[in-house]
This record gives sequence, C-alpha cells and structure tokens, in this order.
Amino acid sequence: MHLLDPSARKCCYEVQEDFVRTLKNKGISEKFFSRSSDRITFSLQELAVEKLKRYGIEEIYDISFCTICSERFFSYRNGDFEERILTMAWLED
Repeated sequence: MHLLDPSARKCCYEVQEDFVRTLKNKGISEKFFSRSSDRITFSLQELAVEKLKRYGIEEIYDISFCTICSERFFSYRNGDFEERILTMAWLED
C-alpha cells in the first residue's frame, strides 16, 4: 500500500517553461502538465501514481489535499516561510 500525502496539487502547483523542458528531456510526458493562457501547472501526484504502478504497487490511496489552497497545511509556496511539513517514507520487506 502507498499513501499520497497532502502536497502541492495541479490546481495550484505553477511551474515555468524551463521546468517543463527539463522534465520532458528526462522522459516525463506532457500529460502531467496543464496549460492555460497565463500559467502552466504540474501534477506530481499523477506522475507518482504512474511510477508506483509501473513498479507493481497497486494499492494507492490519495488523500487529495492541496497544501497551497487548503488552509489546513503550511506551504512555502503559499507564503508560510516559518513553518514546515515533515514527510517520512519507508519500505518494508
């Protein structure tokens, strides 16, 4: 089982064209980016799910909270410079 914790989401995770080019050069598909007339957003979660499935992990739970637009979490991108979120991960045999 794998849990996708709260994080910046496609709704708010704005990136620049150089970020898109860098990831595309590393083989990351354009499908993880959304473009509008004034911004580009990136879905780290969709990319993570695809990679997890590629490695055989089928049980994936997504909490679906955006740390930028939700007031429940601290977000550097949202201007919270004094507080941080700690995320931990481990593998079990």
